[in-house]
Amino acid sequence: MLPSTDAGDSPISRRAALAAGVAAVSSLAGCGGVDEIRDALNPRTYHSDAELGDPPEPWPTPAHDALRTGYRDTETRLPDDPIIERVGPGGGDFYEGPPMVDSEAVYAPIWKQAQPEYVRAFVATGRNGDARWRHDWSESSGAAAPTLHGETAFLTRAGETMAVDRRTGEIRWRYAAGTAHSTPTAVGDRLYLGGKSLLALDGVTGERLWTADAVPDHAGELAATEDTVVAESDGTLFALDAADGAVRWQAEIEQASYAGPVVGAETIALMGSDGLLQARSRADGSERWSVQFDDAAQNPPAVADGVVYAVEESPFACRAYDAATGEALWDTDLGVGSDDRPAVDPKRVYVPNGDTLDVLDRESGEIRRRLTLDLDTFSQHGIALADDAVFFVGTREGESGVYRVG
Repeated sequence: MLPSTDAGDSPISRRAALAAGVAAVSSLAGCGGVDEIRDALNPRTYHSDAELGDPPEPWPTPAHDALRTGYRDTETRLPDDPIIERVGPGGGDFYEGPPMVDSEAVYAPIWKQAQPEYVRAFVATGRNGDARWRHDWSESSGAAAPTLHGETAFLTRAGETMAVDRRTGEIRWRYAAGTAHSTPTAVGDRLYLGGKSLLALDGVTGERLWTADAVPDHAGELAATEDTVVAESDGTLFALDAADGAVRWQAEIEQASYAGPVVGAETIALMGSDGLLQARSRADGSERWSVQFDDAAQNPPAVADGVVYAVEESPFACRAYDAATGEALWDTDLGVGSDDRPAVDPKRVYVPNGDTLDVLDRESGEIRRRLTLDLDTFSQHGIALADDAVFFVGTREGESGVYRVG
C-alpha cells in the first residue's frame, strides 16, 4: 500500500490546499525551501497502523516511565563479580543518548563523523549482539532517546518523529515535528511531543489530536498520565488536560529547568537551570519546598515512594528528601562525579560517578557497592536498570557503544 499524507485534523479541498501552499511558500521563502513547504502542508506520512500496548520492560523510556520518575519497581540483582561487556558493535559510532532496553534488544541514537557531513542514526541491537535495524539520516540534527510502547519504537529527532516496529524497524508513520531535547512520551494510545509546539498525536496512526497553544516553545521532557500532561516552559509549569490540551493549571516557578518535570504521587520535582531543586504540588502547582544545590547541578531528580533523590555537582553527592516536606533524609558524598540522573529500584539508588557506578542503600544512603567501569569517557545521559544488569553508554579502550554490567 502506498503511503498517504495529511495535514492534520481533517481533509482539505484542492482550492484550500492551493491557498495554503501559497501562504506556506510566502512564509518559508528564503528559510528552507521544499522540505519545509511539504511539511507545513502535509506533516504526516502514513504507511500502516502502529501496534501499541504496555511499555516493554525493563527500561522502555528515559527515567523508565512516562512520569519520568527514574524508578523501577523490580529489584536489580547484580552478581557478586559482574562483568562489563559491549552489546553489539562499537568503534567509530558515538552513542549520544541513554539506552532503552526490552527483553530482546537495546535501542539508542548514535552519530559518527563522515566527511563532508555527520551521519546520525537510531540503532536497535539484540541483547546477544546481533544487529536488528538502523535508521540513518545525513543532516546534523540531533536525536532524542527513543520510547518503546507495545510493539512500537517512537523515534524523534529535530523536525521529525517516526513510529517503527521495534522488532523489524519497519516505518509505520512519520510526522514532521520533534526536537532532540524532548523524548516522545507515550501513554495509552497517545503520543506527546515537545518542540516548537506541544502536540498530542494518535500513537496508532500519527494523526494530530491537538496542539497546546497556551504553552510556549518547549525544550525539555514531558511527563504524562492517562488524563494529564505536565510540561515546563520558560519558567512556567503547566498541567494540561490530555483530552484536548486545555490548561488545567499553570504556575510560575522560581527557576526554569533545562530538563523536564518529574511527577510523583503528590509532588512534582524539577531541578532548575542554576541548581535549585524545586518541589510543587501535583494538584495545583503550588510551591512545597526548594533546596539550592551548586549552580552546575542541572540533572533531573528521581522520585519513588514519597522520596526525592537528587545529585549534587560540587561537592558531588547524592541526597534524599521527603517529597512532602523537603526534610533532608540523607546526604552521601560520592567524590568526583558526572552529570547523570539517578535510577532507583526497591532497595537501591544507582548513581553513575565518573569511572564508577555507585550503588546506595535507599534507606540510609550508605554506599553498598562501587563498580569500576574502566571507561575512556562516560556518557552524560543516564543508565537503564534490568533484572540482572545495568546498561549504559560509554567508551572503553576506544570502543564506543552500549555496555552491560551484570
